[in-house]
Amino acid sequence: MAPGPSVIRTTFFSLSHDVVAGLEKQSVETNFFQLIDDEAAKVRRKLAAYGVASLTERERLEWSRFLVSLIARQPRMVAKVRQEAPAYLRESLMAHPEEYEEVRAEAGPADLVEWTEEQHPHLIDNFGVPLLAKLTDDLGMREQFSSLRWVLIDVSLGGRNLLLSDYPLLLEGRLDENGFYLSLPISPTQLFVGYRDEKFRLALSQTSARQLSLRSNTNAVRRATERVISVDGADMAFVVEQWAANPPIPKEAV
Repeated sequence: MAPGPSVIRTTFFSLSHDVVAGLEKQSVETNFFQLIDDEAAKVRRKLAAYGVASLTERERLEWSRFLVSLIARQPRMVAKVRQEAPAYLRESLMAHPEEYEEVRAEAGPADLVEWTEEQHPHLIDNFGVPLLAKLTDDLGMREQFSSLRWVLIDVSLGGRNLLLSDYPLLLEGRLDENGFYLSLPISPTQLFVGYRDEKFRLALSQTSARQLSLRSNTNAVRRATERVISVDGADMAFVVEQWAANPPIPKEAV
């Protein structure tokens, strides 16, 4: 278990060289994800203090953008995109070689892949990093998250603090189906939940704080890739027990 305040490591989004295609090594993190996190931190403080009803429409969209970013920043997602994106780009560049041949200089690179590597060194190998930012900026998904019914649940009476992992956002079901819901611990005693179906809300109201915190913590541990965060380390035995029964899936296993 790790005591750090964040499950997102900046190295996840580092480019392989100091500058790639005009982007600095940490620019995706500092100029994109960090801005999302800064806005989300303001919304989280307001949400924790005054509840869901206090949020404006703009704040709901900012929070929804943060939720979408958590999907893109899951360690397994990052590893998958980093691994698969270069091959996808190479395939796309080679899809219509005749078009390149029509404009190729006599002594120019043999194909569009070679041209790209010559004109923009390391771009292909790093293609997955800016692609993750593009996935996060999906306005349609943000609006769908914002349109969910939101509730903030106090689980302080459950007798245990909520855990957070490097796979912090729980998604269940398809986003376009009534049974879909998501959950995210925003403090050791507060669980944020978004849902569509009022039946889910009824079931939620009939679930005790202890059951909710246990369910959330079980999901956090079982979905973790490398780390679980606890406010005080008191749940170490619980984490060890869960990991013994369900070992973490390495982020490379995609």
